[in-house]
Amino acid sequence: MNAIHRERLSTSLLSELFDYEEDAYRLSLREADRIGSGPPAVALRAVVAHANDALEDLPALAAARHVRIGSAGSLFLDTLHRVRDVIADQLSDVEHGYRRALATLHQGIDLVRLTHEAAINEGDDALAAWCERWLDVRERFVADATRELAWFAAHPFLAHAA
Repeated sequence: MNAIHRERLSTSLLSELFDYEEDAYRLSLREADRIGSGPPAVALRAVVAHANDALEDLPALAAARHVRIGSAGSLFLDTLHRVRDVIADQLSDVEHGYRRALATLHQGIDLVRLTHEAAINEGDDALAAWCERWLDVRERFVADATRELAWFAAHPFLAHAA
C-alpha cells in the first residue's frame, strides 16, 4: 500500500485512549472513595494520579498529530458511562466495583500497547516513547492494584459493603 494513502492507526487510537484515561481516572477515584482507606484504595489513588498526568499530556500529543479529542460523541458516551456507573454502584458491592475498575485499567493497558506498536511501525518515535513511559508506570500500578484483590478475601465484610 502506498505510504501516502496509508491511514495511521496510532493517531486513530488517541481519541479512544483519551476516553479510556478519563474512565480510568473516574472509576479509580470513585472506587478508592467507596473503599475509603486501606491498600486497595491506595493502589487506585496511584492510578488516579497517573491518569491525571496522562490526561494533561494527551491533548498536546493529539494536537501535534492533528487529532481531535473530546468530540460531542465522546461527551455523549461519557454521559452514558456515568449513568451506567451510578446504576452499577447501586447494584454492586465494593469488591465487584473494584474488579470492574481493574478490568477497565487492563483494557487501557492493551490499548496503549497497541498504540505503542502502531507508533513504532509508523515511525512516530515521540508517541512510542510516551507509550513506553506510560506503560512502565501504569503496568506497575495495575499490578499493585491487582495484588490488592487479596485484601478483599481478608476483609469479606468490607468487600460486600455497598
